[in-house]
Amino acid sequence: MDESLIDRDDPNCIWRVVKADRKMKDKREVVNSYQIWSPVRFVALYTLLRFALRGQQILWLDSGEADKEIAVLDAEHGGVRWEKNIGPLAGKGSKKRRPQAAVQRGDKGAPKLYVTTNKTGRQEGGYEVEWIPDDLLYWFLLLRDWQAKYNPLKEPTRWSDIKLRAETNEKILQARGTQCFLFRTDASGQPAFTTTAFTHTLPELLYTIQRTGENLASESPGSKANNKRYISPYTPHSLRVSLITAFIADGEAPIHLISKLVGHASLVMTIYYIRLNNDQMRRTMGETEKRAAQISTQRHAEAVSTQGLQPLRHQLIATDGNRLLLESDVPNSACVVFDHGICPMSGAACQIGGEAVAERKVESLYAPVEAGYLGQKNCPRCRFFVTGVPFLGGLVALANELALEIHAESARFQSYAAEVGRLEQDWYDACQANQPDTQHSIRKQASANQQLSAGKLDGLLTDYAALNHYVQGCLKLIKEGEQSGEGENGVRLIAGGDLAEVGVAFEESKTNYHLLAEICQNATIYRSANPSRAVPLIAQAIDRMAENNGLAPTMYRLDDEQKLVVANEMNRILLQRLGSWEKIDDLFSGDLMLLDIDAHEPELTRISTEIKQLLSNPNRVCQLTHEASINE
Repeated sequence: MDESLIDRDDPNCIWRVVKADRKMKDKREVVNSYQIWSPVRFVALYTLLRFALRGQQILWLDSGEADKEIAVLDAEHGGVRWEKNIGPLAGKGSKKRRPQAAVQRGDKGAPKLYVTTNKTGRQEGGYEVEWIPDDLLYWFLLLRDWQAKYNPLKEPTRWSDIKLRAETNEKILQARGTQCFLFRTDASGQPAFTTTAFTHTLPELLYTIQRTGENLASESPGSKANNKRYISPYTPHSLRVSLITAFIADGEAPIHLISKLVGHASLVMTIYYIRLNNDQMRRTMGETEKRAAQISTQRHAEAVSTQGLQPLRHQLIATDGNRLLLESDVPNSACVVFDHGICPMSGAACQIGGEAVAERKVESLYAPVEAGYLGQKNCPRCRFFVTGVPFLGGLVALANELALEIHAESARFQSYAAEVGRLEQDWYDACQANQPDTQHSIRKQASANQQLSAGKLDGLLTDYAALNHYVQGCLKLIKEGEQSGEGENGVRLIAGGDLAEVGVAFEESKTNYHLLAEICQNATIYRSANPSRAVPLIAQAIDRMAENNGLAPTMYRLDDEQKLVVANEMNRILLQRLGSWEKIDDLFSGDLMLLDIDAHEPELTRISTEIKQLLSNPNRVCQLTHEASINE
């Protein structure tokens, strides 16, 4: 770049001089070339690490250079202030469009985040999130000012002019109009690609920060010394799911943000294990392993019913509420065993199982357990609740049921929030036009519905956070048992073979199907599992998939028990043939057809034929399943 553009007094202008071979008139010469470091990739990667947005969503955020109002860092008082935009691009954006800046004025002047696109959506519009971390706000505004100074635009960039990896309808691009991309790479206005911003940089960052003994990333085979590349099992996608989980578990973000994040995400909690004797391959705990673990849990339950908590003491998680119970001899008759843990109070102390209301030297007063997904007997929120390694499978099964409930309630909350927003906008327009407020009662009811849904969602998320706390406690006990050499004395989950690691993974699917399938499978293993919400949804999904592939839908004719059996058999077939839940998701979203699978594997029995036989004769499957359960 030209030397005159370098501001030597600007601490955000990092520049250098390099020798470069240039053609000067009729001959080539070695000249001084001035370069400025671009912070685009740094801020993009920091955003990925800090906020649970998809990578493409981050790179399509708008700087706000064409908006009428912009946020400005207030060095004197801290925070931000709002000013009229007097920049060269002000007012040059698409007409009749809302402000596009990533940082916008929210409620009571507080900053909010505007995401230009929904999901990786090529068709959906954007959405608002009424919260943005202060540090991220700082870097966004700093990057906007840097771009305006060192990488200015002549005009906003047309969506129809940018290079997209996926083919997109021209009418959709024209409807989007123009954008001033915050993460643009040069004066052309093109946004950075995800491969440039994340795919290569995240593994390199993980490789740089990993400590001795950690395996966050490694050098890519065949990478050159002057251009090293790195690979990592941790992808930008898995990082986003981890952030959503952290927001839920740690409660860092407000309820409406979590609902917005979770509303578009179907989180599935799965147990995985790695065997030393199997090439260190990570395997998800399937039905066979779950049943084996549950048989072991049943043996532990029998031991509790005859000997109390003492035989399991080293495998149980101690909390402030249950520590005295674990250290004393709780009568075995007082222990009620569930799939997810033990109530050492005969299931009769729910009215005093909550938080302390008044702490006294002689006797403290306690509130009842907060009602939640399990009703008033909400074990995960009870101070007496005892759980541990033998109940990990049951805890994860319950967490997945909760995830589905959260997903459904989050959608309701967003629907109410959208209605309230629309009614308040109508009210504002009426006030501006000096018209009477004819929708006051409707607006009041909509607001009450939103608050009611928010309360329920808050309770469900708190339940999920409590369950996740116990799940992580189980994993810690397993790890401590392995390190102390106590693995053979009972701190185990899966029998047979040497385990290098047992863990829990959070996965996200673009459809609900993986979550529904997990709940339906658990319903045949854990007695306390409740698939009542999942069964009708998975039946609808299977019928829709069948119809998309030219097969007759039949699930709607079956009762819930038959639907459960057929769905589990269907999932067994699909997982056996497709090998991953990502491909199964593609099938149920319509991105993959049964004929595509048949064409790819012509030597095998046509999967369309297998599924047709399954759906046309569901009673036969139910009969075989019943006979198998009797033989067990």
